[in-house]
Amino acid sequence: MIAMVLVLITYPVSAGSDISSEYKVKAAILVNLAKFTEWPRGILADSAPLTICLVGEPIMAALLTEVSGKTIYNHEIKVLALIAAADHGFGSCQVLFMGLPASAQAETLLNKIMDRPILTVSDIPGFARQGGMIELVRKDDHLGFDINLGKARKAGLMLRAQLLALAKIIE
Repeated sequence: MIAMVLVLITYPVSAGSDISSEYKVKAAILVNLAKFTEWPRGILADSAPLTICLVGEPIMAALLTEVSGKTIYNHEIKVLALIAAADHGFGSCQVLFMGLPASAQAETLLNKIMDRPILTVSDIPGFARQGGMIELVRKDDHLGFDINLGKARKAGLMLRAQLLALAKIIE
């Protein structure tokens, strides 16, 4: 599994690369990030789905429908596209991805779910420093990520050491 994350973050994503290829890589990384996250006991019942919510990313939502129904640690993956701040469906999310189109609402969304055990991920520049948990960042011609470990811990999420070893940690 760690090899899969390594492959994805070293997969070239150049400025001129096909946009759909970049979205495919981001979608795959998003699913793999969930595999390296542990939620507090009682948050994810044995038979409950693992819900990946997306705000401002119709392309990624469409790509992630391909993994809908597959499983992560015996939890069926469910993909839910939310309509930004107007949507109150965050309670069912274990993972929340905010895309660049949602950048104007990122602070509002983060405040709504502050300290809740929802893994927040985005490609919005500065997201991890602004209170998000994982920021997908372009490093040269590859995608990597910055992790705000303090925010993840405060929300009760445990990110596995293998994931942390691949990231830049922001406190």
